Amino acid sequence: MNKIAVSNTFNGYTNSVEGREEQLRKISDAKIGYIHWQYDGTGYYIYSQYEMKMIKEWLDTYGLKAYSVHASEGGKNSSFPFKDREERFKVRNYWDNLKDFTSENEYVRKAGVDLIRNRIDLAHAIGTDSIVLHLLVPYGEIEMKKGYKDVFYNQVIKSFKELEPYCREKGVKIALENLFTEPYQYEIEKFELIFNEFDKDFMGFCFDSGHGILLNPDNEMDFLERYKERLLVLHLHENDGRDDSHTIPFQVNNNFNWQRFAEIMAEINYDDPLLFETNMNRAGTTSCETRFFEVIHNAGNKLWEMIEKEKKMLMKK
Repeated sequence: MNKIAVSNTFNGYTNSVEGREEQLRKISDAKIGYIHWQYDGTGYYIYSQYEMKMIKEWLDTYGLKAYSVHASEGGKNSSFPFKDREERFKVRNYWDNLKDFTSENEYVRKAGVDLIRNRIDLAHAIGTDSIVLHLLVPYGEIEMKKGYKDVFYNQVIKSFKELEPYCREKGVKIALENLFTEPYQYEIEKFELIFNEFDKDFMGFCFDSGHGILLNPDNEMDFLERYKERLLVLHLHENDGRDDSHTIPFQVNNNFNWQRFAEIMAEINYDDPLLFETNMNRAGTTSCETRFFEVIHNAGNKLWEMIEKEKKMLMKK
C-alpha cells in the first residue's frame, strides 16, 4: 500500500472528542495509514499531556501513524478586517497577538515560544518528528519603518534559538512553510535568512504546492527546487491560481507541473508519505466520504507511480 496521508480535519472541524476520534476511524477504514494533525494550527489552544496521550491511543487503536503536526504561530489568522488579501498581511495591527513568537513585547514573544513548544510536545507524544510553522512577514511595516526589518527578524531568530535545543532534545524539527501572504521577494528573503542562520537538522522546509501556484504562477516549483534538500513535509493540493481552494491534485487541468514534482521527489529519494492537505468541502469532489477517499487514493497512487518511474530512470543512468 502506498504511503498516503490526509489531514484529520478532512470532513471539517469539530470540538467534540467523539467527533475527532471518529475522523481518525474513518481515515483508518479508508485504508490511509498516516494523518496530519491539523487541529489548532492557529489560535492559542494548549494541549495537556492527557490530551496528547488520548490522541496517541487513538492512533494506536486505529493503526495510524502521525506524519506531522501543524503548529500555531498564534492568533494571527483569527480575523481579517481587510477585504483585499494582500492588504490584510501588510501590517501587524490586525493581529490578535497575545502569543506571538515574533512580537517586540518580550512577554508576548515568550508566550508564543511556549505555544510552539507545546506543539513540539504534541508531535513527540504522538510519534512524529516534525511540526509545520507559518511565519508571516509584515512587509508593509518593513517598507514604511526604517530599520523595522532588523527588529522583526531579531525577534524571530531569538525565538528560534530558544526553541532549537528543545527541538533537538525531543527529536522534532520545525518545517517552515512557503506562503503566499507576502510578495515574492519577501518570501525568498525570509527563507534565505532563516536557513542561513539554522541548519537542516533543526530547521527544515514544508512545501505547499497550492501556495506555490499563488505566489509564483510562472514557476510554482520554485521553492521546492530551492529547498528540496531541507524538505520535511508536503502539503499537496491545487487551485485555479485565484484562490487557495485546496483541491485534490489532478482535478484542475494543467495548473501544476506534477511531472516535475515527481522528478524532484526521485532526485531526493523521497520515501515518506504524500500528504494531501485538503478536505471534502474544498476538494473538487462531492460531499460523499467514499468518493473523497477514492479520489485521494487515485491521486496518491498516480503520484507514487510517477515518482517510482523517475527513480528507476535515475538508477539506469
